[in-house]
Amino acid sequence: MKTYKLMQLLQTLSEQEWDDFLAFLRSPYFTKEAVSWELCLAIRKFLTDSGGKLPAAEALFKIIWPDKTFQQKTLAYSLSRLNKLAERFLILQQQDLEPERQDLTALQIFSKRNLDKHFAATQRNFQARLSTSVSRGEAFYLLRSDYAELMDQHYVHQKIRKQDNSIQLATDDLDRYYYLRRLQYACSMLDRQNILEVSYKVGLSEAWMHHLTGTTLIGEPLIHLYLNIFRALREESEEGHFLELKTSLLNLMDESTPQTLSEPLLLTINYCARKIRAGQEEFVGEATELYRKGIEAGLLLKDKEISPWTYTNFVKLNLRLEQYSEAREFIEEYTDLLPASFRQNAHNFNYAELLYYTNEKERAQEYLNQVAYSDLGYYLGARVLLAKIYYETAAEESLLSLLASFTVFLQRNRQVSRNIMRTYLNFCQLFSRVLRTSPAKMDKVITRIEEIQPLTDRSWLLAVAKQISEAGGR
Repeated sequence: MKTYKLMQLLQTLSEQEWDDFLAFLRSPYFTKEAVSWELCLAIRKFLTDSGGKLPAAEALFKIIWPDKTFQQKTLAYSLSRLNKLAERFLILQQQDLEPERQDLTALQIFSKRNLDKHFAATQRNFQARLSTSVSRGEAFYLLRSDYAELMDQHYVHQKIRKQDNSIQLATDDLDRYYYLRRLQYACSMLDRQNILEVSYKVGLSEAWMHHLTGTTLIGEPLIHLYLNIFRALREESEEGHFLELKTSLLNLMDESTPQTLSEPLLLTINYCARKIRAGQEEFVGEATELYRKGIEAGLLLKDKEISPWTYTNFVKLNLRLEQYSEAREFIEEYTDLLPASFRQNAHNFNYAELLYYTNEKERAQEYLNQVAYSDLGYYLGARVLLAKIYYETAAEESLLSLLASFTVFLQRNRQVSRNIMRTYLNFCQLFSRVLRTSPAKMDKVITRIEEIQPLTDRSWLLAVAKQISEAGGR
């Protein structure tokens, strides 16, 4: 039964959605046959009674047609028909979540049918929704442009010879949508190029940006913000761009917290992360501040849940700043907000890091041993943490074995981007050099650690090399 698309779809339904879907199937407007409702009811009972286990085809057929011999074709046809109904149900549900788009459809219908009173009432409702909207993102501009275009069509349909500005409004908002969306795509391209093995044709020339800055559109807060992000990502060495970006982002966050700021915030944090990997420690504090404000404002939460990556990154940044009490309080407060499937692993890994930083290395290993390395991010971080623990507890044999196996893993795993691979591979190679280099010759290794890009845990590795060098000079 796992091969049926229907089963995969139904397993995503919440309890309320199940109830709504069954009511949907009882409506003769959507389907006049009873088999779909009976089939859906039977599947729900199977999934509930068996704890999510899918029913056998024969058993399901027997419930619906108890007096018939099992026929795979008949069942498959009924399941396919039910799947189509389920897809339509989900589409209608989504449309219910977009009342503004429903208003536009209604306005178009009422205009064509010359239902002036209906048109006027719906228009008032739509304008009220727009005026109370807290979002000024790309979807808002496109919606407003579509509305203005519809009003222009209505004006033409009425054949009234008087001045109407709808076509101008449609053009202006379409420009806002275009420039904002184009900048968003360009920023995402630049950001992904630093994470994935991919190269994009970004296509935003200096002339394009010069034209934009010469228009009133640059006064739109989100357009201005994304232009700052684009400049910062395109010219990462020019840190003045980052300062301007940070100022404009924090100002917008202080004014309001619409979800339209979530993506700009993450792009800015990613910028800081690359700077940190390049050894610029001052960006640890910058990233921590951005994470804190984003979490407190709810911008980094989705459906009241925090992602395991946001959770882990914020803990790690606090630990690097030696803000141990803040890290502990955060773990205690936000662990329950993690998705259930990640909760245990994320807690164990991050608590292990906290224990390591507070010099409880044996307990840290205990928590690391409880982590299932199903996530690549956890695996990479855990390898580095274990290497540090092995070194600091003089477990030389375990350390050498770990560095060797970790190096092979990084070289062979195709899921790791080149930049991330080099970050951890440089750590393994330089750590190995530190272990086998005599104190008298450690200066060259220290210089290499200071200069190489990118590198994880640079400060720790540098401290180890300098400690060995100084010990040999005594």
